[in-house]
Amino acid sequence: MRILIDGRMVTEKTHGIGRYTVDLVNGLKELGQSVSVVITDEKNQVFFGPKSVDSVVISKTDFANPLETLSLSALNVKDFDAVHFPSFAVPLVAQWDKAVITVHDLIHLKEGGSLRHKIYYHTVLKRALQKAAHIIAVSRWTKDEIVNTFKIPSDKISVVRNGLEKKWFISSENSHLEENSIIVLGNIKNHKNIITLIKACREIWKTDPQLKLKISLGGSDLPAEWGVSESEKSKIKVLKNLSDEDLKKEIKSSKALVSPSIFEGFNYPAAEALAQGKTVILSRGSAHDELQGEGILFYGSPQDEGALAKAIKEVLKNPSSPSPRKNYSRSNVDMAQETLEIYRRLQ
Repeated sequence: MRILIDGRMVTEKTHGIGRYTVDLVNGLKELGQSVSVVITDEKNQVFFGPKSVDSVVISKTDFANPLETLSLSALNVKDFDAVHFPSFAVPLVAQWDKAVITVHDLIHLKEGGSLRHKIYYHTVLKRALQKAAHIIAVSRWTKDEIVNTFKIPSDKISVVRNGLEKKWFISSENSHLEENSIIVLGNIKNHKNIITLIKACREIWKTDPQLKLKISLGGSDLPAEWGVSESEKSKIKVLKNLSDEDLKKEIKSSKALVSPSIFEGFNYPAAEALAQGKTVILSRGSAHDELQGEGILFYGSPQDEGALAKAIKEVLKNPSSPSPRKNYSRSNVDMAQETLEIYRRLQ
């Protein structure tokens, strides 16, 4: 098949949708498919895997630009069998019988979404979902959100869970376990709920001042409004600008990864930690409930700092397993294979 995928969100700044897009392109290429991508600058082709892209289509409009719906509408897609929009960025007009749209979540409609976001989702995105040939949801929770919010027929939506690149299943070497450390990977947005983790750590620090919290906020520093004291900052290691290999080492050296998110369509850090055999502490709700494995410890509702502190203490006191578990085994090729089957239905 000849496949065109919108790849404008793939830049040097890694985020969930960009990672999904790269993993999909590389997985399709491993399956022997011809893949072209829409990008804003030819140099961005380097962010995809070596020789993963057969050709590029240049768009003049960046990802999340207010004019992107018009730019995407102008794409010449006559030479392609399937056109995939892997995010909320969709055209106003398209050859809809070739169009596949991936929805990761509807968080902009729940927490912190602006009026502009809400208008866009209920007009442009809703119309595109109604007209597209097929919709991919990355979890059952996301599928239910689409059906309930936009009244899209359930049989038009397939759940295709995200897969990881092979490197995440290779154990990071030379990572000395820090028995009193936990790690969280997120950002400063409210739905990531990292403030609840800090509150839980405050409770633990009263009796265990040796606990180290390693925290990545997508390149940001700790926000002043979180009220983290200087003494608390001495117990927190802020991670910035790490390569994937360095990130693997930080995960591997931690006793557990914690994710207190209020909403998640899919949780890449949790899956990556599970693939490395690490324990993961998760809040209940959203797509978290779909993750399974002996390495997962659910602590309760996201903002229950007492329950989270209890879960962290439980993990810290347990001896480390000498044989790391592998609780997430789904690869990006698995994801690409299921996506390819959806493309083939369009022919």
